[in-house]
Amino acid sequence: MRIGSRRLSVGIALLAACLAGASAAQILYKSTGKDGKTVYSDKPLPDALKVEEIQPPQEVPVDSRRSASDKAKLEKQGREVDQRGRERDAAWKVAQAELDAAQEAVTTAQARRAAGVELVEGDVLPAGKSMRHAPAYTERQEALERAVIEAERRVDRARAKLNLLR
Repeated sequence: MRIGSRRLSVGIALLAACLAGASAAQILYKSTGKDGKTVYSDKPLPDALKVEEIQPPQEVPVDSRRSASDKAKLEKQGREVDQRGRERDAAWKVAQAELDAAQEAVTTAQARRAAGVELVEGDVLPAGKSMRHAPAYTERQEALERAVIEAERRVDRARAKLNLLR
């Protein structure tokens, strides 16, 4: 048997023993056969030249190793982390609501701008042989365009705020 395959079989046996031992904490046997192969199992090989009994380590619960002040610190840190998480979630919801409102404002401003293009009485003035837009029409169009631009800026600010919370 090659050394690499022996290591692989030993590794697999140890892994299996660890997985089984983690839940049941069983005794593991390391048996060396007549051919020199090492086998790990929950039972010793009957024809083994050498058998070693491997006891699972006794685990000490993590909490019992900590002092009362360490436990108190950890509990306090846990509460602080939970509180920061709740605050972040609340801030996220507010920022998402702001983004939703800003996107709705853009849609509304764009619809108003589209509707404001329609000429109404008094929007066109005679200019010699041609016609021109009245100042009120031009001002209205500029105001509608400014409203769209401001709504888009509001969306950008809301997205930036939301990205900071990620």
